[in-house]
Amino acid sequence: MRPGGAGLVVALLALAAACASPAPPPPDASWVARVEALVDAWPVERYAISDRGRPVGRMTLRQSVVEQDGEAVLLLEDVARVADPEGGDDPVDYAWTAACRLDDHFTPRVVEAQAPARADTPTWSRVEVRDGRATGATFESAVDLAVPARFTIRQALMRLVALLPRELGAETELAVLSLGAEPRVERARTVRCTGLEELVVGGRRMPAWRYEYASAEGGAARRVALWVAEDGRVLRFHDPAGLQLELTDA
Repeated sequence: MRPGGAGLVVALLALAAACASPAPPPPDASWVARVEALVDAWPVERYAISDRGRPVGRMTLRQSVVEQDGEAVLLLEDVARVADPEGGDDPVDYAWTAACRLDDHFTPRVVEAQAPARADTPTWSRVEVRDGRATGATFESAVDLAVPARFTIRQALMRLVALLPRELGAETELAVLSLGAEPRVERARTVRCTGLEELVVGGRRMPAWRYEYASAEGGAARRVALWVAEDGRVLRFHDPAGLQLELTDA
């Protein structure tokens, strides 16, 4: 979900994915234990943001398992402070929250985002998922879509990738809800593990598992890459359009 603005903000806000389906079964206990272990180990992660190699801001990702309406959910709370895309002297702040089920997609129940005040631009967006539909509004458009029983958003994928199989060539197919000017469901996005690499983060050399997926956001298909440390932290996110997040406390 995103307001209008420069390409960086368009890409950043995208980070923050059919027919109605029956309610899914409760998540497997071993899967829930893996999610809780990851959250306990890394409740907060901080990233430097760059745009085509130029430092432009900072982003903090927070995750916790909480109870909402009698159900344990994964609560994602992300904030970013970036250079003003409209050329102002002071940086501007954005915030995203998502309450997600503890299934193998981290299917969202509610997705919210807040952006700086702009002339003729909404500053708040909210999408709810209920009874097989996602309804609400982004900064750019109304949302009313049929959604599958399990799907992810890119905000959740930044955590989910840490729990995907770590093996060269391993592929995971996910349904993804993309929110923006043209909200849509991609029913079969493949995330592929391309193997173990050595990554330099914060001046340190670290082994990292690289994952890639194809994204058509922005009008042309391109490969998005994420690197995950052995301990489960996402070390780097890179979009060929120029957006990059890199962990600052590696």
